[in-house]
Amino acid sequence: MSLAFNQMMPTMYIWGDFLAKGYSADFDFERDYSALSDSNSIMGSPLSELFWPVIDNWAMTPLSPSYRHVTASTVETLLVSGNIDFSTPFEYAQQQLLPMLENGQQLILTDMGHTGDFWNAQPDASYNLLTRYFDEGVVDDSMFTHSPYSTETGFVRLPVIAKIVVIVLIMVILTLSALAGKLLRRRLMRST
Repeated sequence: MSLAFNQMMPTMYIWGDFLAKGYSADFDFERDYSALSDSNSIMGSPLSELFWPVIDNWAMTPLSPSYRHVTASTVETLLVSGNIDFSTPFEYAQQQLLPMLENGQQLILTDMGHTGDFWNAQPDASYNLLTRYFDEGVVDDSMFTHSPYSTETGFVRLPVIAKIVVIVLIMVILTLSALAGKLLRRRLMRST
């Protein structure tokens, strides 16, 4: 995971943009962000500890308070949520956003998570849902078929990759050692 972090995180965001948005929209001036570090927690809050101290000293003006909360809207809006979306749980949209949308509807897709599931699991159904909604104002989830949630990814996991890398390295070292030994014996035989 440490190697993956170093490969992914530097290019994952445009950091100035990411931090500016977080500061201008989400920074709570009344909160003590140093309290996020909980010694009783197994994992702690490393991303919060990484981002918020930097943002605390960010030299920019936050958004006006009038833009830092949800305002009522009459725009026709479709909220698409997965019932196992851990980053943006459907309950938040249902309880905090939907009441502010006079012409809003929410579709909760069963056994789906965040955007990756929506765009990749059943792309034809997603396309149909969006085009019917934008073209006709109809929420048509008829093409979605239930696919039970599974934690099996089908990908090789990091521990397996690590074992393969170690085995390959050992094989390379043994092969090079054998070749070096053979060359050394050959040289010794020629010299005698």
